[in-house]
Amino acid sequence: EFVQEPMQAKAFQLVNENNYRKNLNVVKLMATFGPFLEFVIGISYVITLVYGGYLTLHGSITLGRFVAFTQYLGMLVWPMIAFGDAITSLAQGRAALSRIRHIFDQEAEIKDEDVDDVKELKGGIELKDVTFAYSNDGPEVLSDIQLKIEPGQTLAILGRTGAGKTTLVNLLLRLYDVSKGKILFDGRDIKKIPLSILREQIAYVPQDNFLFSDTLKKNIKFGKQDASDEEMIDACIAASIHDNIMEFPMKYETMVGERGVTLSGGQKQRSSIARALLKKAPILILDDALSAVDTDTEGQILGHLKQMRSNLTTIMIAHRISTVQNADYIVVLDEGKVVEYGTHDELMKANGIFKSMYDKQQLEKELQEA
Repeated sequence: EFVQEPMQAKAFQLVNENNYRKNLNVVKLMATFGPFLEFVIGISYVITLVYGGYLTLHGSITLGRFVAFTQYLGMLVWPMIAFGDAITSLAQGRAALSRIRHIFDQEAEIKDEDVDDVKELKGGIELKDVTFAYSNDGPEVLSDIQLKIEPGQTLAILGRTGAGKTTLVNLLLRLYDVSKGKILFDGRDIKKIPLSILREQIAYVPQDNFLFSDTLKKNIKFGKQDASDEEMIDACIAASIHDNIMEFPMKYETMVGERGVTLSGGQKQRSSIARALLKKAPILILDDALSAVDTDTEGQILGHLKQMRSNLTTIMIAHRISTVQNADYIVVLDEGKVVEYGTHDELMKANGIFKSMYDKQQLEKELQEA
């Protein structure tokens, strides 16, 4: 599609040539030292036979000692070769071990420090003057974010590409720490909540859905492996993927391939939604998780979500107004700042960015229908 085959072929050739040169150097080294070692061993035998024979003929040593010395010399040859191979293997192993240690010795930037004894979350979330930049000297991605979500509410987040929607979600998952301000869960600072509890209590469906090269059943049960098949099927029905799965020859035992390569984009999204719903977490985050499904299927999923999560907190990031219009509150981000906040009706009356997005999408819908 992008006609980059020649450039990629050239890059691949450079890597192969580098690998070829290094392997050729190793082979040359082995080709040199192998015969050299055999030559040294052969010369040792010749010297032993000539000089030992001379001493035996002149009576300096007995014939038995000469034969014994020759046999001892032969017995030492293999251990000497093995010792050299062992040194080579040890050197290669140490080099490999140093690379592995470099990875394992890396310390996580985000870790537990002086945390409270928290076992579960109720779903209340509050952001106080949250500002975030990916580096100390980098631009602010989010600026002075003020938000409050009560337990059981549904908050929708809208905004143009690059507005900071996914970054905001990453802060809630504590993949990064805020630069300024605070994030509170149930009135407690996010840094006081153990990471294992925080991430266990949040079900997250990212933009880039990842499915393992395994069966659909194991992929969907990944977040809750002790779930029953009935619970799994209920979650799949809620995600509107059950009927599709039942059409597969192997049904729930269908292998999906690495990253779900055998599934369509919509099927991968709905499988990920089912996995998140099966977890029954107090907080559910959907990061543009319905972008690849049609509007009818989207309506079915949203209806199921409303029933299943009526008393649980849900955060939805979306680009389609139809996805978020029934949320309790909608926040519109622009250039990392909250520019609009309220219910669907309130934002329509405000005649701002939300109203502009709504009008454009309605026009697109009318053109498609026409």
